Amino acid sequence: MGLTNSAFEYFQKILKEAEKFKFPIREKTFFDTAIRNHYENPTTELLEFFLNPLETHELGEVFWQAFCDVVIAKTKLSPKQTLGQIESIERECMTHSSNRIDLVIETDLHLLLIEAKIYHSQNNPFEDYEIYAEKRANHKKISGFILSISGKSEAKNWLGISYQQFVNAVRPYLAEQMLTNPMNKWNLFAR
Repeated sequence: MGLTNSAFEYFQKILKEAEKFKFPIREKTFFDTAIRNHYENPTTELLEFFLNPLETHELGEVFWQAFCDVVIAKTKLSPKQTLGQIESIERECMTHSSNRIDLVIETDLHLLLIEAKIYHSQNNPFEDYEIYAEKRANHKKISGFILSISGKSEAKNWLGISYQQFVNAVRPYLAEQMLTNPMNKWNLFAR
């Protein structure tokens, strides 16, 4: 049984009235990007936010390019090779054994696992992370990274990167962005 014209118009009017109660999307603030108490959690949240070129920071691939630069400099990849284009970024990615990988970046070519360490030992279940990655990778190259203050990795087959190396790689890209978009608050915060 269909609605009569008057009933349809009545419900259409109610929906139109309800539109004025819709809340606009709130712009993210610094506190939205890093709100957890433990050192590694806010760091991972910031990495997820800034590495994602589609986030609201309007910095595009600045952090992703810098991360790629560090990886290429520390590995046997040639500068012409690439880690690919980001397809997804996941924070606290749960393995099949309920362990959590700090950050998983999937590109069209690679599956990247990142553990962020600050004042904590590297006693993670890396083997479980690798088993999870092998099941998920779908023929993509798997790489593991430990981002830490020292830049050293105690895990077999995981590359160590220091926060300082990453920051040094980001700086020139942020400087370039500052020239093209000087009023970007996220550029100022990132610096």
